[in-house]
Amino acid sequence: MSASEPAGLPPKVRWLPWGLWLGYAWLRLSLELPVPVTLYPDSGDYLRIAQRAWGDPLFWIGVRPAGVPLLYRLVGAAPEAIGWLQLLASIAAWGVLAWAVLRAARTPLAGLISFGVVLAFSLGLDILRWDRILLSESLSLSLLALVLAAWLWLMEGWGWGKAAALLTVSALWMPGHTSTRSTAH
Repeated sequence: MSASEPAGLPPKVRWLPWGLWLGYAWLRLSLELPVPVTLYPDSGDYLRIAQRAWGDPLFWIGVRPAGVPLLYRLVGAAPEAIGWLQLLASIAAWGVLAWAVLRAARTPLAGLISFGVVLAFSLGLDILRWDRILLSESLSLSLLALVLAAWLWLMEGWGWGKAAALLTVSALWMPGHTSTRSTAH
């Protein structure tokens, strides 16, 4: 099964997942862009770490894991740019998971329904509210969606590239997840 033929979709409806995803992306942008970027006290930790020199040991082994500050640094540690990064990463990650679920489905109808359910789930407040807040949760949830998608992809058939993708995205997810979990208690 190729990426262009998920769940054996008939040629007449192969455009449907793309249309659903584009509508979903438009909805996410229209819902979230009016929301201002919010900073919390912990946001300052990430922003300060992002501004440290690459060679500074505290960048890599500081108060917070380096993954989130590294991504913040890549967009210039500007809060609005980080908000965009988190929002676009979330839209893309949940789309990738929806696509992986579509491909894993046994029938075209089940695949299309599952695709829509995954996208609808990601419209929930527990996902949306984090995208415009400068903390690790948004990126952690996006990476979790990618971990699940990578597992589904690997389940289609073993391959070293697939295993490497799963290990890479899992390695990126774990520090953010651990940070999120440890500060919640």
